[in-house]
Amino acid sequence: MRYLNLEDYIATLSESEKERYKCLIQESRERDANLRKNCDELRKKLEKLVLEMEACGEEMVSLKKALSDLNSSLLEVYSKIYLGAKAVSRAVEHNGNLFQEYPKSLN
Repeated sequence: MRYLNLEDYIATLSESEKERYKCLIQESRERDANLRKNCDELRKKLEKLVLEMEACGEEMVSLKKALSDLNSSLLEVYSKIYLGAKAVSRAVEHNGNLFQEYPKSLN
């Protein structure tokens, strides 16, 4: 026999069976409420995590730009060091050693 809803089915049960079904229904409702609560909490945590990840992404972009700027500065410094070393090398070829050796008696 098919029942249209749960209440029609419960009406055909004995009193002890009705009490057992009422307890089961109450437990099911409590479980559903707890699941909704947990889902809401997890949704809020996930939203917070997404915001933190977005902020982290923005920080990574800033870090990448800063590293690029640092790399450019280092290349500029290396270039100046290279040009300075090259100038010293040319001066040594034309004028001799720029760094005079002190006599050992002065040390």
